[in-house]
Amino acid sequence: MADKARKNSLVDEVYQNIEGWITSGQLDPGDRLNIEDISKELGVSRTPVREAIGRLIQDGYVEQRHNAGPSVISFTPEQELDICEANAYIMDVVMGTLRRTAGGKTLSLELRSIYEEQKAACEAGDLARFHQASTDFHNTIISFCSNETIKKAAANIYRQLNISTLLYQTIVDNQNMGLENHEGILLAIEAGDLTKAQELMKKHNVEGTRRYLQRRAE
Repeated sequence: MADKARKNSLVDEVYQNIEGWITSGQLDPGDRLNIEDISKELGVSRTPVREAIGRLIQDGYVEQRHNAGPSVISFTPEQELDICEANAYIMDVVMGTLRRTAGGKTLSLELRSIYEEQKAACEAGDLARFHQASTDFHNTIISFCSNETIKKAAANIYRQLNISTLLYQTIVDNQNMGLENHEGILLAIEAGDLTKAQELMKKHNVEGTRRYLQRRAE
C-alpha cells in the first residue's frame, strides 16, 4: 500500500513538471517528449514518466500520433479558432450555473487573491507568473460550476485553449486587456451581480477571439 502511494506521488510529481514545461512555454506545441531524456532530467525511472505522459494524453496536453512518440499537442489555425469559440460558449454556460450556487462569497475571495497576483505579475513583467494567475482565475471559476459534466468539459476545453494562447499573452496590450477584463468580472461577482459577471465574461471571450484572429492575420 505504501509502495503504491509513493509511486502515485512520483507520477504526480512528473506530471506536474511536464505540465509546467508545457503551460509556461518551455515546451512548444509539437515538441517531442523523449521518455529517456525526461527520466534523466527528473532523476526518476522511465515507468513514472510513461504513466505521467499517459495522463497528459488523457488530459489533452500531449498527443500520441501513429508511428511517432508522444509530443506536446498542436492545433491548426482552424482548430484553435474552434477551441476559442467552444470556450466562449461553455464559459457562458458555466457562468450561468454560478447563479444556482451558494458559494459566491468564497469564489470572490479566491478570485480577489488570484487577481492581485496577476496584477503584480503584470507590473513585474513576469509572463510565466501572469499566465499562471490567468489560468488560475479561469480554472477557479470553472471549479465552482454546479454541473459536474459541464465542469469537466469546460476544464478540458480551457486546457487546450491555454496551450494555444501563451504566445497571445506575450503581447503587453493583451495582458492589460485580460487584467482589466478579469477585474470587471471580479467586481461584479463581489457585488453579487452574477448576471453582469456572465455578460462581462462573454465580452472577455469574444474580445479574446477577435484579437486571436487579428494576430493570425498579421
